[in-house]
Amino acid sequence: MTLVSPCCRAALTGDGLKCSACGTAYVAQDGIPVLIDPKFRASPLFEENDRRYRDGKVPWTYDRTAPEVQKYEMLIDAVSAALPSRAAAIGDVGCSLGVLTEKLCELSDDVAAVDLSPSAVARVKQRLGAKALLAAASATALPWPDASLDVVLMSDGLVSWKLDEAMKLAALGEAKRVLKPGGRALFMDYLTPRRHHELLDPVRAVFSVERVVYLGDRLWYVTESALRAFKGTAPYDFFAESLKWASAMKAVSSLAGPAGSKHLCAVAKKPLRVEQEHTPRSVLDGDAAH
Repeated sequence: MTLVSPCCRAALTGDGLKCSACGTAYVAQDGIPVLIDPKFRASPLFEENDRRYRDGKVPWTYDRTAPEVQKYEMLIDAVSAALPSRAAAIGDVGCSLGVLTEKLCELSDDVAAVDLSPSAVARVKQRLGAKALLAAASATALPWPDASLDVVLMSDGLVSWKLDEAMKLAALGEAKRVLKPGGRALFMDYLTPRRHHELLDPVRAVFSVERVVYLGDRLWYVTESALRAFKGTAPYDFFAESLKWASAMKAVSSLAGPAGSKHLCAVAKKPLRVEQEHTPRSVLDGDAAH
């Protein structure tokens, strides 16, 4: 795996920060290549997003809760089933602080990860060292070559990132571009059942979806919301981290089908033959956001 310029998908020259095709100059922050459009990099939105991860801040503190552990288990099982060998390449888009990235490194020797926040990616580097190829980049303009990945993941992303419809399609188009023929993409998000379509509709517009996995975690989250007043106490922590309780609630919640899930994951496959693909032409021809 190697990095390319997201603007032209061309080689990066010299210090790895300049597009060899158009000359766009990128920067590095804390030793991390920031392969993001310079105009967006200067925007308040970019600054706001990066600030959340500075000075040791942890914007997301849910990774130890039982449903999140089960979510990661589901993703790892799905990735493991899709990998032909440890040499297979995996891309983690929106890696945040690298909780999932670290687990992916246990499956493959060729893991790449990006996040829009350079500060977040710098902390992933502290966590993983050289185990993963890291860069700050947008999901709508990935710095990876065409057909270079066996699996690509966008976990808690496509909807949670608050992308508009055009940007969702751009991100999906990028996921499809970087996948090898026959490769698989996993799109996970956390949504109320009435909003599941906000993930599934755009994914189905670009990919052939093999299956949708519903995690059956709605009852747990409803219960957790009622107990949140006790957060920080031993009883709350016991409930929040108990896989036994989460599994029992999942068994009940799953009886409701999709309505019993907040987390859902669309597993999609890139066709082996180019002529089978049905990516909307507007995505293929349009400029990627950011």
